[in-house]
Amino acid sequence: MRKLAVRYLFFNLLAIGIVSVTFFCNIETAIAAEWRLEPELWLGYEIDDNAALTGNSNPKFEIQGYIVEGAAALGYATQRTTFDITPRLRSRNYHGETDAIFDSDDYFLRINFGHKGVKSTFRIRADYGDESIRTAERTVADSDVSDPDEIPGDETGRVFSLDRREMIRVLPHWDYKFSEKSALAADAMLKDVDYEDARIGSLVPYSDIRLRVTLSHNFSRINKAYIRASARSYEPENPLAIASVDVDGVALSAGIEHRFSETARIRAEIGVEESEPAGRDSDQNAIWDVSFVKNAQTMTLLAQYKRNIISSGNGFLSERDSLNFSLRRSFSERFT
Repeated sequence: MRKLAVRYLFFNLLAIGIVSVTFFCNIETAIAAEWRLEPELWLGYEIDDNAALTGNSNPKFEIQGYIVEGAAALGYATQRTTFDITPRLRSRNYHGETDAIFDSDDYFLRINFGHKGVKSTFRIRADYGDESIRTAERTVADSDVSDPDEIPGDETGRVFSLDRREMIRVLPHWDYKFSEKSALAADAMLKDVDYEDARIGSLVPYSDIRLRVTLSHNFSRINKAYIRASARSYEPENPLAIASVDVDGVALSAGIEHRFSETARIRAEIGVEESEPAGRDSDQNAIWDVSFVKNAQTMTLLAQYKRNIISSGNGFLSERDSLNFSLRRSFSERFT
């Protein structure tokens, strides 16, 4: 029943996206725009000597197999409006007879829409995924990430949870420039996750809603400072009501950003987040984010060290430290 509700919500959001395209960019402009189709095929081979992350005293699952991933992005761009939709399929096939339990066919869909006004910008991204999870949760279907804020961090770390997860995530964003130096931004994340098999010791369905407001000021062409305030509501839906409670939270942080050039920048942010589980005492945790991004014509480099408070299918929030690195190099217009 919940799976049907998730699908219903996603396809309603898809309809809203189509209406948004029609509203912000009239249909004649969309038809006249230069549409593009960008197919992508990725082949890989995986070797894992401990597929279930079991301890030293437990038997280990050693697996080897192929990973095939294909996607096709369809979209268009005008001077003020962009739109694209990308379905993606990923298949994992392993060799051994007992390894077949790790085989999976995963399905993803991503929708992006953006519109630039004279002083404001609006964009929205929606992600849908139906995938198998083995050792941890990940909320991204590919590694093409060029923005530190787009790196997912919601993982359980729970081991040997062979299950399927259906996830929808919607990320609306709006910003407004008061002047050449000052701007206000508001963004949100609406996430709903369901699991095929929810039982004792397994993962539990949950929803996580986060709202954030950012006020920024440019002191020069290369230096910027900002403050952020955010609120969240995390609601696990454990059918057995074991060790799972609703959690509300608020956070306040401040950061600076420095541009080395038109293509390279670094930022540092620090703050505190307070979480208040229902019927329990609140808890305060330090959060921070140090990120470096370089977007050149043929290369995208991203490095990040981050501490944040994450939601997960464990039924509660967790403090997590993460180190992320991504390098994407384009050798030509067709090969990356």
